[in-house]
Amino acid sequence: MTKKFLEAHTIRSFVSPVGAVAGLLRYLKDVRPFYHLMGLSGFAFRINVGDRICPSSPCAFDWDHLLPRAMMLLGYDCTVVQAFSTHFQYQKKLDEAHALIKRSIDADRPLIGWELDLAEFGVIRGYDDDARVYLIDGVLAEEGEETMPYDRLGRGETGGLFVLKPGQKFETDPLLCAKRAIEYAVFHHTLEAPISKYYETGPAAYGKWMEALTRKEADPFGASYNARVVLDARVAAVSYLQQIEPLFPAVDADALEEAARHFDQVADAFMLFSGVFAFPGEEQAFKSDLNLQKGLGWISRARAEENKAIDALRKITAKGRK
Repeated sequence: MTKKFLEAHTIRSFVSPVGAVAGLLRYLKDVRPFYHLMGLSGFAFRINVGDRICPSSPCAFDWDHLLPRAMMLLGYDCTVVQAFSTHFQYQKKLDEAHALIKRSIDADRPLIGWELDLAEFGVIRGYDDDARVYLIDGVLAEEGEETMPYDRLGRGETGGLFVLKPGQKFETDPLLCAKRAIEYAVFHHTLEAPISKYYETGPAAYGKWMEALTRKEADPFGASYNARVVLDARVAAVSYLQQIEPLFPAVDADALEEAARHFDQVADAFMLFSGVFAFPGEEQAFKSDLNLQKGLGWISRARAEENKAIDALRKITAKGRK
C-alpha cells in the first residue's frame, strides 16, 4: 500500500502526551473522559520545572517508561521505538520507527509521535509513499491537513525519536489501577528523580519556580505555558479523585475527597497566576514587582496545598499494596 490515512486527531490540551493518548483512544472508540486518562496515567499529578521555568519542562520525562505505563493502566499493550540522535545505532532506530508506523497505520492503528511539528507529542495518522510524508495531527494542526516529511522523523531540534503503537485492549482491575495512580502521585511528589539535573520535580519544582520569579529570571513564554500545564493537570486531578471514590472503602474515600479539595486549591492558585501571566507570556507582566510578588504568593500557596493533598493520599498508600 502506497498511502493510507486515518481520521484520528490529537485532543487539544496543554498536556500534549495525554492529548495524544486521548486521540488514539477516541479513534479506537474508547471514550473515557479526558480527566480519567489524566489521572490514571499519572500526568494529573506531575510537575517538572527546569531553569527559568523553561518551556521544555512538561515533556522532560522518561518517555519510554511513563507513556507505556499509562497505556498499560488504561488497558492497552503497546510497542515503542525510542532513542536520541546520540545513539550509536540511531539510523537503525529510525528505520524501525518508519516500519512500525506503516505497519500500524495499515492495521488501522494511529500512533503517538514526538516533535511532529513542535517539541510536543501528537498523533501520526497516515502516510503517503509517493509524497514521502506522514499525515500528522500536532500542536499546530487546525482544520486542514498537516504533514511531516519522512526524513524529518526523529530529526527535530531536540534530537529525539519516539513512536508508540497501541496494541490490543485487555481487561484491567479498576481498583488496582486507581491504587497505582495514587501511588504514582505520592511517588512523584516524594521520590521520583528528575530526568536530569536541569529539572526538579515535586516540591523542589515549586522551589525552582519561586527562585526564578524571585531572581526575575523566569522565561515569560515558559512560565505562562508551565502554569497552564499544571492548571490543566490539577483540574483533572480533582475530577479523577472524585470519580474513583466509590471504588474505595469509606475511610479511603474520605482521604480522596480531602486530597481533591487541596488539589482544587492548587488549581485555583495556578488559575490566578495564569490570569496575570497569561499564555503565551508578555515580558512586561514579568517586569512588574507587584505581579512577581503576587506570583510568588500563588506558587507558595500551591506548594502548601499540594503538600496537604499528598499527605491525604499517603493515608491510603501507607497501608501498602493489597
